[in-house]
Amino acid sequence: FQVYRWKSRARMPTPRGRLAVIAYDNAIYAIGGDTAEGVTGAVEVYDPDRNLWLTKKAKPTPVSNVGAAVIAGKIYVPGGALADGKVTARLEVYDIDQDTWEEKSPLPTPLCAYALATVDGRLYLFGGWDGEKYVSSVYVYDPAKDRWRTKTAMPTARGFAGAGAIKGKIYVVGGYN
Repeated sequence: FQVYRWKSRARMPTPRGRLAVIAYDNAIYAIGGDTAEGVTGAVEVYDPDRNLWLTKKAKPTPVSNVGAAVIAGKIYVPGGALADGKVTARLEVYDIDQDTWEEKSPLPTPLCAYALATVDGRLYLFGGWDGEKYVSSVYVYDPAKDRWRTKTAMPTARGFAGAGAIKGKIYVVGGYN
């Protein structure tokens, strides 16, 4: 029987919520989110071996209520809520090795608060908030073709859900509407 205990580590340089967090290559990437000063595009990377945070190039479009996913060494951050409360369809992609951002094909509709997962090198986005209501839509993005496609909608509209892939199947869990 092993007992696990919480342990404090280096503090995040920019305290925030409603951000995108992704673990990749022994690091944790914190992107965007809401701060006490407003919506940020901050990108900070935690190195657990050295217990320190590094600041990287900021996301060009500051957003909150977003998710992120890694495909082939690049972090994809679709949509999000802007500082003025509007929702964007922008897809911005962070190249980890180059510390650069580029814009790719936008979502078919502006969304935030969605669930996100990857399978077979594609990005799957489920539900979310379109600025007026929660939606049941499902989109898949193919980075090789830089194209979004609409898939069969979920049975229920919802936002703030979680998604994860196991053996090629994506499970969407929780959320609310």
